[in-house]
Amino acid sequence: MPKITILHTSDLHNEFPPLEVISPYLNGVDLILDSGDALRGSNTLFYFNEPILVIMREAGYSAMSLGNREFHYIRGVMANRQKESGFPMLAANLVDFKDKGLFLPFIIKEIKTVRIGIIGLTVPLYPEKSFWERLFKFRFLAPSIALKRFLPALYSKVDLLILLSHLGIYTDKRLALQFPEIDIILGGHSHIALYPPLKVGKVAIIHSGARGRFVSKIVFNIDKEITLEDVKLIHIN
Repeated sequence: MPKITILHTSDLHNEFPPLEVISPYLNGVDLILDSGDALRGSNTLFYFNEPILVIMREAGYSAMSLGNREFHYIRGVMANRQKESGFPMLAANLVDFKDKGLFLPFIIKEIKTVRIGIIGLTVPLYPEKSFWERLFKFRFLAPSIALKRFLPALYSKVDLLILLSHLGIYTDKRLALQFPEIDIILGGHSHIALYPPLKVGKVAIIHSGARGRFVSKIVFNIDKEITLEDVKLIHIN
């Protein structure tokens, strides 16, 4: 029976092991996703490069949600980080008044004839119509508003729907109840490692810890229906 295998990380803060260390964990993986805060960005110290993006690009990541760390740089540097990564950074609840298309709300990947929708959400950093919004030209929408906007069209186009969330476990639980059409939430921001996965209604919630100590390996069976077969929380040596 065909399977789709996903590897998930979150809140790496530039502390993921080198590629040669993580390569064995990539065998047989179809999709690698991250739930944000991959960068070490600081409000007080400017970094000229982010080595984690090289590791993620070479490992073959498909997408990550934007975390609050990713906003610790000025806009031009954020654009360069996006180019360095080689994969999209997602945030459906982010309105960019200046650079349209720099960050995407969602992507659709086709793997083994299965259409997989991956939608990202980031933690709102400041209120709508605030001084900071006028300064930085970003508007943060409530996550539920963004999902109501994008999910209906996305749901009709895909076979498997993944929410890549940098909102924290409590918000993930609330969204799982509110949007049962989501198949799985891969979350971050809370820095917790969940095992076994948390089931809220029909939705499985997975958090993979922080700073590269763990990865989650998720296996879906592809048959007449797509079902979650197995989840492992793997400690990285």
